[in-house]
Parts: sequence; structure tokens; C-alpha cells
Amino acid sequence: MSRKWHIALMSALLASSAPSFAAGPLPIEEIVVRYQLAVSALELTGTVEAADVVPLSFKSAGRIVIIDVDVGDEVSLGEVLARLDPTQANALLGAASAQSAAATAQLTQAQSVYDRLVGLVERGASTRASLENAEQELMAARASVDEATAQLAKAQQALDDMTLRAPVSGIATQRSAEPGQVASAGQTLVTIAREGAREAQFYVPPVPQIDQMIGKQIELSSLEDGSEVFSAEISEVAPLVNSATGTISLRARIDDENRALSLGTPVKSRLEIATDRTVMLPAAALVTHQGRPAVWVIDKESARAEIRNVEIAKFTSDSVHISKGLEEGERVAGAGAYLLYPGREAVAVGTKP
Repeated sequence: MSRKWHIALMSALLASSAPSFAAGPLPIEEIVVRYQLAVSALELTGTVEAADVVPLSFKSAGRIVIIDVDVGDEVSLGEVLARLDPTQANALLGAASAQSAAATAQLTQAQSVYDRLVGLVERGASTRASLENAEQELMAARASVDEATAQLAKAQQALDDMTLRAPVSGIATQRSAEPGQVASAGQTLVTIAREGAREAQFYVPPVPQIDQMIGKQIELSSLEDGSEVFSAEISEVAPLVNSATGTISLRARIDDENRALSLGTPVKSRLEIATDRTVMLPAAALVTHQGRPAVWVIDKESARAEIRNVEIAKFTSDSVHISKGLEEGERVAGAGAYLLYPGREAVAVGTKP
């Protein structure tokens, strides 16, 4: 082939590969931009727990002689759960009782002396000074009785505190002590789940707007038997993410107490969370421009294509959600967008609202 024909052939190939506005309109799918609230659905699984948990401990230290409750036991209000060795408390109570008896006897004697001197002074057989001294002795004796009574009550309370009773009715969910163990004051020995209200405990990923779900009604059902559906209200969302699991604690109070679920029952639920307003486009609409995500916007008047960078909120299996970069009512190329170039005329063969 001569050099002249070679140059002519190359020129023809380059001309055919260059964009030409003279080419006919490209048929494309057109999508009208409509911003909508994006909804994220979370499938939740968790367990039923008591809404109120009561930790129990002794007010004073001592050696445990009896602990009469196990995990899972039902306990009644006032039921004895554990006892400490009462030897020292009994000794203190005995000493306080003796002190109270002595103070009472002293008061009786001081009252008798005072009454006798009152009569003598009235008859002129004794002096006013003697009566005043007797009155002071009587007041001191009364103070001694008051102090001894307080000490006796304190000793009696200390003896009563050797016995741990259930302050509420419910179910024992934890026991962390054994007979013979020395318990410290305030050390939790038994935990009781108060009967009545129940809550579902879930652990969820830290998705946006999760903290705004407090008060939202959800439905849950047992994983063991999903035939019954229970209504619940989200009552608590932890403010911090658990660093070990990367999740947030979420609790929902179960409304129906007449059909209470057993503690530990596995349950499931579904939570829908509305996030920022986005535009949902088919995956075919997404292209790249200067290394960033972009779409082709079709001008309403000229029907020519313009590349536009956008920000992506999230992907799904067959679509992409755009959060920024598009205006309400604009038209975006869907299927066929990969054949567009700047200024290429396009014609809609289908329009999605």
C-alpha cells in the first residue's frame, strides 16, 4: 500500500473514533431526580430480660452461714435468702439490753428521789437547792435512757441485718456467694429480676439516627415459637459503642405483661430507620469522572449530556443512593449511560419517575 493510501486510511479511522455531534440521538433510560427519605432495615435478635433488676447485699461484713437461693428460683417479698453469723451481733445486743435496763433503773430511782423532795419542799422540810439537784439528776437519767434506747435499737437493727430478705418478688438471676464465705459490706451476693415488666435486649450496629429511636414502637416474636407477636417500645439506646463488639445496646420494654415472656427467651424484631434524603438510581447510571463517582445529567432543553460528580450515601445489590450533586426534577441517564460523552444528544426510550 502506498504512503498516500496509508495516510488516508489512518485519517478515516481517527475521524470515525472522534465524538461527532452529528450522530443521531442516543436512546437511553431516563430517571427523574426525586429525593426521598432512605430507610434502613435492621433485623434484630436478642433475649428477654427483666425491666428492673435488684442487686442484694448485706449492710455489714460477716461470715455467711446460710444462703438459701439458687439461680432460677422464684422468691417472694420478705423471703429469707441468706444469713450471716449472728454471734457478735447477739453479744452487742445483749450488752445494749443490759445498758438499757441499767439506765431505766437509774431513771426510776432519780424519779423517786425527785418526787420525794417535791413533797418535802412543800412542807418546808427540805431546801430548794436539794430539789434542783434532784431535778438535774432526773434529767441526766432521762438522757441516759434515751441514749441506751438508741443503742439498743441500733444493736437490734444490726442483728436484723444479719438476715438478707427479698425486698421484691421475682426470680433470682445471679448468685455469687457460698456458705462459709466472708462477705464484705455492700458486696452483691444475689440479684433478683423483679416480676412483672420485661424488656428485650438487642445489640445493633451504630447506624445513623439510631439514638432517635427511643419511644418507637416495634413488634417482636419468640425465636422458639413465632406464632405470637408482642408489642414493645424502645426505652433505651446506649450512648457509646462497645469497643469489643462494635455494637450499641438497645432495650425495648414489652407492653403486654399479661403474656409475659420467660427470662432468657430468644426474640427477633425488625427496625426501620429513616436516614438522610437520597436519590435512588439504578446501578447502570453510575460512572466515574476524574476518579470520582458521577452520573450523566440530560439537559431538559437541548437533550445533551453533561457529566456531574455526585456523593454516594450507600449501595444496594442493584442500585445506588445519591445524597448530593443532583437537583430535584433533573433527568439522569440510566441504561445506556456508558455510551454517552459530553454534549452527546440523548433521547428517552423510558422514563422512571
